[in-house]
Amino acid sequence: MKKLLLIAAIIVIAAPAHAQLFMAWNACDGTAGSSTARMSFDCRPGSDFTAELWGTFGLPGTTLGVVAVDGTIDLTFQYPQEISPFWHFEPGGCNSSGIGMTIYRGSSSVPCKQGNSTLLCGVNGEFCSGGIGSYEPGFGGYNRARLSFSIARPDTNPQSLPGVPTRVFGFRLKFTMGNTPGSGGGDCTGCETATVIRWSRAVVWGNSSGQRYLAAIIDAATPGSTDWLLINDAFPVPVQAKSWGQLKALYR
Repeated sequence: MKKLLLIAAIIVIAAPAHAQLFMAWNACDGTAGSSTARMSFDCRPGSDFTAELWGTFGLPGTTLGVVAVDGTIDLTFQYPQEISPFWHFEPGGCNSSGIGMTIYRGSSSVPCKQGNSTLLCGVNGEFCSGGIGSYEPGFGGYNRARLSFSIARPDTNPQSLPGVPTRVFGFRLKFTMGNTPGSGGGDCTGCETATVIRWSRAVVWGNSSGQRYLAAIIDAATPGSTDWLLINDAFPVPVQAKSWGQLKALYR
């Protein structure tokens, strides 16, 4: 009997934890002031409205020597039609200045609770570079877009990161309304378009003996993740959690 109990204990201890992706408005997910409710953009002329999306992630276990994270964020719009000018954030797009990303969390006074603010980078940007790498309207369909970003430390200065339940700070993505019609900017219509935004993947890179290696791939729809959010009013709010494939099927 003692032998069986010992084997059971080993099995429980050895069970791998799920890597997870999290997003929330206003603060790190799970922190006071954060929200995963539908965000309605104030598209009125001169509203000066901003919306800030915070991303954090959990690794499947302690990961040694992390030097970079590559992320993919996907947007799906309400109708299968060409994307509205407001959502053209690419260079040369109508609203290219309407989105920005910082990979720096800032000081400990910012809204991230203990255990939800481990850093790959320094609080004020020490050691890291990166941000939005590309934005591709139409990626995967007329009513879709993909944003890619990267965070990188020097290969000579890697960082060890803990696994779940501790979360690692990833990014702050900011939307501004300066180019909505009548606001004095680019008169980019379609701000009010209903949108699903999802952090679809994070690829974590390590460095050992001067060689980069693939340390972890974290995909959306893992248990416990809060990896998709709704923007504006039209998409129905699912009563139960659904997979990304199920969610997209609702809106086709």
